[in-house]
Amino acid sequence: AAQAASKKANTRSFSSAAGGAGHSEEYFISRTKLVGYGVFPVVAWGLLSIAGGHEHEPEHPKYPYLRIRAKGYPWSDGSCDLFDYECRGAATKTVKKK
Repeated sequence: AAQAASKKANTRSFSSAAGGAGHSEEYFISRTKLVGYGVFPVVAWGLLSIAGGHEHEPEHPKYPYLRIRAKGYPWSDGSCDLFDYECRGAATKTVKKK
């Protein structure tokens, strides 16, 4: 029995075996209530406010002097912008039909 007691004294106890590192059960209940009633609603409100709708700026008028081109672009169809996929798609359809 003395040998078992000395082995128990030499072993390291984990936090759950030590009774929660000195905190009582009331402490953990208060922390759970703090998270449940304090932190969770704040995080939920923040996520809803981010995901909610927002206003967009009105479209700018298309002035004729904004897109003046003296020569075409260096890719296949020189009249389309690089990322104007609708124009490039229409241009490739007209080329295939010819």
